[in-house]
Amino acid sequence: MFPKTSPFEFYFIFFAVTHALNEASVLFYYRRTLTPRFTQIHPALQNLPFLLIPVCYKVITGEVHSPTHIFFLYGSMFLACMILYRDKIMQRIGNFFFGVAYSLLAENILVYIYCFGILELWFGIPFIPNSLADPQDIQKLCITGIPFVIIQFLLTPLAIIVWKKYLSKINLKIVIQFGLLTFISFSGFPYIFPNLLGRPGWILAFLCLLVSVVVFFRGVIQLQKLFRQSYFREKEQKLLKQHLEDFEKQQNDSLQLRKQNHDMSGHMQAVSYLIAEGKTEEALRYIEELKQGMG
Repeated sequence: MFPKTSPFEFYFIFFAVTHALNEASVLFYYRRTLTPRFTQIHPALQNLPFLLIPVCYKVITGEVHSPTHIFFLYGSMFLACMILYRDKIMQRIGNFFFGVAYSLLAENILVYIYCFGILELWFGIPFIPNSLADPQDIQKLCITGIPFVIIQFLLTPLAIIVWKKYLSKINLKIVIQFGLLTFISFSGFPYIFPNLLGRPGWILAFLCLLVSVVVFFRGVIQLQKLFRQSYFREKEQKLLKQHLEDFEKQQNDSLQLRKQNHDMSGHMQAVSYLIAEGKTEEALRYIEELKQGMG
């Protein structure tokens, strides 16, 4: 059962702010990797309505942790990605899944590194996976929550570089297939079905996860094919480059030989002319100079 709190409690304000900052980092990532549709409006004003969607849900329901809240949180990110940018639809969907998946992976990996390596060893705070912090323990809330927000902001430029340099150039369907499983597994989104439908919802949640796993492994197969094609393409390019270099070398050698033949023909004509004119000594000197020049 997820606790409901008043909008005026520190617990509510803390998670409202951290979730908003988390969403802001993802929206910043979109801004740097996609083409804005509205260039005359300031980015902050464009993103503000989408940032307010999960905040309004929190205020109305008092929930800061629930599957429905997750739906509104990531749904607002998806809407921002679809509405504010004018790239191709697959580009935007792939960008959305990578941005969210990157954020979730970074958060969950850092949870275990930070909580096990720092909280338990340095602060002596026991870490229980998938547990919520005590709403009354403000110090623990800050210690466990604030570093993740800071680190996510610091890692956002890395996500931008990875997308621009690598992922935007490959098949975006593969990005979506990998990002879908990460999103469903780590976001807790499938739990919205049991939350709304009860026991039948667990079947939908299981099917949702199953489909994402199948899609993920299909993406793995496609990625293997892509790497194989890339390997053979690179091999062909190297072979073609070698052939071009050999051809250029042959052309240069042929050109050099033709130049030497032309020069030799000129020298022979000069020697023949000197001999014909009876200038034997000059012809011999000319030949000696040629020998020294060639030596």
